[in-house]
Amino acid sequence: METFVMIVVVAVLSAISAFIKKQQETKNGQGAGAPTAKPQSNWAEELRRMLEGEEAKPLPPVRRPPPVVVQKIAPPPFVKPPPARIAAARSPAMAEVEGEAARMAPMRESQGAYDQASQLDESVGRHIAKVPGQHVGSTAVKRRQVSPDAAQAIAFFKNARTARQAVMVAAIFGPPKALE
Repeated sequence: METFVMIVVVAVLSAISAFIKKQQETKNGQGAGAPTAKPQSNWAEELRRMLEGEEAKPLPPVRRPPPVVVQKIAPPPFVKPPPARIAAARSPAMAEVEGEAARMAPMRESQGAYDQASQLDESVGRHIAKVPGQHVGSTAVKRRQVSPDAAQAIAFFKNARTARQAVMVAAIFGPPKALE
């Protein structure tokens, strides 16, 4: 208990010290928005100046380069190239492939699948026409049995007092904030 009191006393004293320092800075005209001088490169001269109470030498003004002006140049207009003309010459290999295709057997399986698909809309139409006359059977919902642990957890949140306790337990035994 004694260490806790000491920690509180040190914290209060540091807060008072920071407040007093802030008040002194505002009286001297060095608020939070006041620019601070860059530290000099020679630390010995800076220390001597601080001990003797001299004012800091004003820094030379910073020269900024002139702004760069960027001009946009419009791209040249798009000109559509004329369509290329390709001469359709029949190669001997192409003629050979066409000849083999003509000699192949007709695709019976493909034709059968095409015929079946073309009649699909008729069969679906007949099925839809039957639906309004059918009676709807009763349905039953089968629910899974809730585990005892889950039932107990749900019961915690049905009472305000136990809900607060559950939240406190989650905060205490949960993962540390640094690891989230």
